[in-house]
Amino acid sequence: MNEALTHKIRQPLNAFPYLIFKYLNALSKVFGIFLVLELFRLFTKEDYKLIKLFFLLAVFIIVTVILALKEYIFLYYQIENHQLIIHNGFIKKSKTVIPLKKIQNITTKSNWLQKLLGVTSIIIDTAGSEKEEAEFIIKAKNIEDFKNAVLLNNNAEASVNTELSQKEVPIKKSYAYIFETRTVDILKLGLSANHLETLLIVAAFVFSQMQDLKKFFKESVENLSHSSSSIVEQSLHTVWGIIVLVFGLLVLTIIFSIARSVLKYFDFKISKTDNGFYLKYGLFSTIEKIVPIKKIQMIQWSANALRLKLKLYEFKFLTTGDDDQNKKLKTYIPITQVSLLNTLAMDYCNPSSFYSHQKIRIQKQYVFITFLLKIIPLVLVIILMAFLLQIELVYLLALPMYWGFQTFLKQKKSYLQFHHEGIFFNEQSYGSKVNIVRWDKLQTLCFQQSRFQKKNKLATLKLNSSAGKITIPYLTFTQAEQLYNLALYKMETTEWR
Repeated sequence: MNEALTHKIRQPLNAFPYLIFKYLNALSKVFGIFLVLELFRLFTKEDYKLIKLFFLLAVFIIVTVILALKEYIFLYYQIENHQLIIHNGFIKKSKTVIPLKKIQNITTKSNWLQKLLGVTSIIIDTAGSEKEEAEFIIKAKNIEDFKNAVLLNNNAEASVNTELSQKEVPIKKSYAYIFETRTVDILKLGLSANHLETLLIVAAFVFSQMQDLKKFFKESVENLSHSSSSIVEQSLHTVWGIIVLVFGLLVLTIIFSIARSVLKYFDFKISKTDNGFYLKYGLFSTIEKIVPIKKIQMIQWSANALRLKLKLYEFKFLTTGDDDQNKKLKTYIPITQVSLLNTLAMDYCNPSSFYSHQKIRIQKQYVFITFLLKIIPLVLVIILMAFLLQIELVYLLALPMYWGFQTFLKQKKSYLQFHHEGIFFNEQSYGSKVNIVRWDKLQTLCFQQSRFQKKNKLATLKLNSSAGKITIPYLTFTQAEQLYNLALYKMETTEWR
């Protein structure tokens, strides 16, 4: 290890201009609207006093400089006794200790200003929280020394990301190329994306922006909102108006879906390394990531109904802490060729090894109990609300119909297979989601039976790994018990990795 890293190290002096830029940008996002408002008043009010604007600007700049100075002077880092230690704070001092073996990701970021100053941001991720554990700045020439010090102490198990703004890092000769996305692939992914999800994201963004603007430009925003509502209301009175409105929304969501796919998968390349996979992608900034096989706890791929027909999938390597609540460690890989699924999953657990084994299905009682406890009550609530409020809510009945048919398809199409190495669960309805987990990656098991299940000799099984869980509902009691006993035996006799 570099001996210099064992002592307390302050961020370099040439990082200070970037710290000013960093806090200036952060404060602008929170308080920038007030400056915009003052500038608006400057040009609309004849008796506006400039001293007020100058005072706000002065306070803004002073606070920015104080925050930048605080981080520059009082933040130190060091590597000691196989631990990364971060010291921070002036009045309230803090000391963050991160065992090197717990580090999941080391991300390096370098925007245009940092490149000009010759510095780079280091971001440390572990599986212990939803936010990054530490972030500090080092000289760009010291990046390799720092990463090597961490990797050597972590037995080469850390996942290393590199995010650069312009400069590309060449793939090493030892990397075996697997595939890269083409322009037509990105267009297919954009056109086949979940457009409803995109529409909701756009609607939420527009609504939040209108709420912020309404605080300061209430009359203008209300007039715009009223005009938009009038246009939509008039369109709903005619068949052609409805068609035009739906077509317009569809075009808008497709454009945004394609834009999201371009940002997410532009120039996506993946190669095989000695110990894992090397990923590189990005439009405005190039992100590079190494996913070690030893860190992978579970693998998953999914596709909606349209992508299933086009044989397009989204593949995920799930690592420790990489569950639905913790999204910072997600690794998404676009799959445009079915053969790539086996290629990517082979080193973890070969999917084709399950195909010769018996398929175990979800029992039909699952549909009955779901309709009884969820779908039918929802229909009754909608009808009751429509009657009490004296409004038309018939169109909302499409929701329980959608969920009801989805439940029927899930019971009809979903299946699981297992053997001595792991379990393969294909959950299908309109689309498909496949989970594969090895027995040695499981941490806990849960065998559940309700009164209804006991009466009908059924059970639900939950398999929990450090990367998430797999819930297999309404198996026969014999099948669930057999699977539970096998999983328990494998967990007790196999060393967890």
